[in-house]
Amino acid sequence: MKFDVQYANKFEKVAMVGDEKWENWMTDLMKPSTSAEVKFFEINHASEGQKWIKK
Repeated sequence: MKFDVQYANKFEKVAMVGDEKWENWMTDLMKPSTSAEVKFFEINHASEGQKWIKK
């Protein structure tokens, strides 16, 4: 997925889903560059991420 900087403030929430430690780190790195609430979900909890986005 490409997260272009020009869209960084057009989202209220971003759910990052993955199974690698670096993907979780990337989630933390994204936070200062967007006004969106950003949260990481392990791949086996992807459905929780979908529910969180819809709240």
